[in-house]
Amino acid sequence: MYKAIMFLVLSLFSLSSLWAQSIRVAFSSYPHLPYYFALKQGNKMDTIVSGFLDDAGKALILIPEHYSSFRGIGRLSVTDGCETCSIYKKSLNIIVNNEDFTISEKAGMNEDEAIYLASPENESLQNYMARYKDFAGEFNALAVSANEMKALFYASPQQQLADLNKRYQVFLQELQQSPLYAARMMELLLSLSGAGSRFGIDSETLRQEQLSFITEKLDYMDLYHSGFWETTLGFWCEQNVYREDNDNELLIQSRRMIDRIGDDVFLRREMIQEIIRQFSRYGKDMLLPELGEDYLTIPIYGKLSPALSTEGLPLHPRNCLIVFYDSHCGSCHNELHELAKHYKSLLNNGHNSMEVISVAADMEKSQFDATAEKLPWHYKLCDYKGFEGENFSNYGIVATPTIIFVDEQGIIRGRYARLKEFLKQ
Repeated sequence: MYKAIMFLVLSLFSLSSLWAQSIRVAFSSYPHLPYYFALKQGNKMDTIVSGFLDDAGKALILIPEHYSSFRGIGRLSVTDGCETCSIYKKSLNIIVNNEDFTISEKAGMNEDEAIYLASPENESLQNYMARYKDFAGEFNALAVSANEMKALFYASPQQQLADLNKRYQVFLQELQQSPLYAARMMELLLSLSGAGSRFGIDSETLRQEQLSFITEKLDYMDLYHSGFWETTLGFWCEQNVYREDNDNELLIQSRRMIDRIGDDVFLRREMIQEIIRQFSRYGKDMLLPELGEDYLTIPIYGKLSPALSTEGLPLHPRNCLIVFYDSHCGSCHNELHELAKHYKSLLNNGHNSMEVISVAADMEKSQFDATAEKLPWHYKLCDYKGFEGENFSNYGIVATPTIIFVDEQGIIRGRYARLKEFLKQ
């Protein structure tokens, strides 16, 4: 008996070491419905766990040990069970940071609300957001009051504003000093929402604060796992490109952000790729060579596209779209579907007819074949080496989907995350 108990204990201990953390779900309103749990990474979400809630609407989500270093946002989605018309019944953004906790609900909650038990991270974020909401409500009420009283009681609202900002500064200092990811997330949300360092701040000072936060203070790995990677860097680029003669400042800030990443090769390449996307989006491609060779380690706008490795002779892309994808990636399937839908119009566009070449990051042939057989174009490549494969490395692909437009001379003329970005040009 003793040996049997010890064997059971050791087996459970060994099994538990396979998981980075566990999340218990208790959604009594949604028994038997399917759920999906994904982690946000750059411009994509990787689904790492899926299953069905039990009779009581419960499930145990075990995050694999492979993600033990992950610190960021996960997304839990419960759908209606319809494979062709899935509708979210419940959808939550959840902080993942090596905590074992429980998520539950109560009557009247919206789909993006939940109760967190034993999770300092998620409880703190809820608390931070509630406190800021109170600050903002107080400021709005004060603004209305000041407008109604006009000059007669003007001193009183000013004193109240000073008191409000004093308490708000204490709140911001608390965020700055906290080691929690929840605090980093709240700082990011405040910056993106235009909260500023104080209430009543002027627009130009606010803009400078936002740019300083993004280029000088923000931890880019925290940003990469936040779900706001593209949004934040798109906002940064937009704030610069719409100002006259600001190209030099855009280049200086780009180099500064890349330098701040240091020796993290993966994140550095992700940042460079996103900067390339943003420059292309706002018509600043011609600035990219000015970043310098130390920064641009991947093929860029205006440069010859590398030959693609195949099982036979090298393939030299001409007048085509190259789509890099991963069969595990939901966004990739969406883009492949859009490409298939537009394929005939691309192919039959007179003298400008284009081809499509797809390159997969799949590691198993069966997985690749299941996706590739549905694609209507001829060239469908995969070397089963994932992101370490020759084609992915030569093109500097660190995120999927990535779509590259190559002109008739084999020159790269665009790099996109979505087909619609290419089509709208």
